[in-house]
Amino acid sequence: MTPMAIKYHVGSQREMLASLVSLAFAATLETSYSDDPVIRLRDILRSYCTRALQNTRLVQCVHQDPSLMSDELVSITTEIRKNTQLLNDGDHKDELLNLLVDYTHGFVFAAAACRQENQPTETDFLRSLDWILIRTAIDNNKQRLRSVS
Repeated sequence: MTPMAIKYHVGSQREMLASLVSLAFAATLETSYSDDPVIRLRDILRSYCTRALQNTRLVQCVHQDPSLMSDELVSITTEIRKNTQLLNDGDHKDELLNLLVDYTHGFVFAAAACRQENQPTETDFLRSLDWILIRTAIDNNKQRLRSVS
């Protein structure tokens, strides 16, 4: 197979990267069927993190060139936003959304930088993610109770 054959079938390097991003994150949202925003966020972010760990270089490419952000990634972000708004009293400034996305990417890039024997695990990722989600849910419930009284 020659480079010209690949270019003929796939297109430009950018088109190839965009296709790979779409494939890498397809079906990410199909991992959760819960209506509970805490469980839904946990499931989506775990699924995304797993795929991002397998495709770290693609995630880096998207960070360098946001035009590579596929419809799949836009849908994932939209679904995360919808659930952070349910969990965090509207999350009007996307604070929780940004925190969760930044934490997930930080974990992925840190794990990619480690030697295989020292890499953090999915359990490590979920421990901190659960801490954030549970505290957010508790704080939001406390605020709701105060506003009722």
